[in-house]
Amino acid sequence: MYILNGLYIGPDLEREIRKFQETRFLAGTEFWSEKERQELQRTVYEIYKRLEAIVEVIERKRSEPSYKLPAFYEALRNLKEIFETLYAEIHILRNSGGKNKHALSMLILDAKRALRGEPQLSHAREFIREEKPIRETTNKRVTRDTMKRFVEQPLVKACEIFYDKNIITISSSANYQNVGNVASIIIDYDLLSPENRRIAERCGKVSTERINTFTRVTGRIVTITVPVNENTTIAEVEARFVEIANSFKPQNKL
Repeated sequence: MYILNGLYIGPDLEREIRKFQETRFLAGTEFWSEKERQELQRTVYEIYKRLEAIVEVIERKRSEPSYKLPAFYEALRNLKEIFETLYAEIHILRNSGGKNKHALSMLILDAKRALRGEPQLSHAREFIREEKPIRETTNKRVTRDTMKRFVEQPLVKACEIFYDKNIITISSSANYQNVGNVASIIIDYDLLSPENRRIAERCGKVSTERINTFTRVTGRIVTITVPVNENTTIAEVEARFVEIANSFKPQNKL
């Protein structure tokens, strides 16, 4: 019987975890066949989806007044995010001709350590493809104190600059799901000063969408984007958005 963070996880998930635990590491010079990669990806995906289902049940219950959040919840959610990132990295590896094997082997090792309840190895994220998406959302304006809870690392500094200038940020995204597309910050166009509106029109695309700006339901927004690929670094995205945010002027609250 496989016990994960004090919770018996069931035979299906237990089978997939034991299969994953037998996975060899990807050495820098080792070649994996497409069949082996497909099998690894399928196993990782099964683990991720089953962990996600457990986490979703807990998160639905946590809104109940009498429900007590299990002690293992944070560890379980972290494990789910590890396998989600690992799944994305394997997909990138399969589509890049076998590049980035070392990074993937480190993620596999981290996942195995996490399953055993051991701490992850210390290695800083460098690329956007390594950045996990933040799933938590809010219908209130994010403050400096809560910024890192809702904003992904590459965009925190830019969003802090917007916040200090009284510019409303509606949403943002810069994680592995943006690879091959764009990272983005969306700000409220209607609540910009006339000068900042002109800046926004040069920096991004203005559109009218159904939004929640904490005071209104509909309004105009500005989507500011930066292209990202599998080799785009976190530092590059951060620097570009900080440059854009710095081009805006401080304004009074509207």
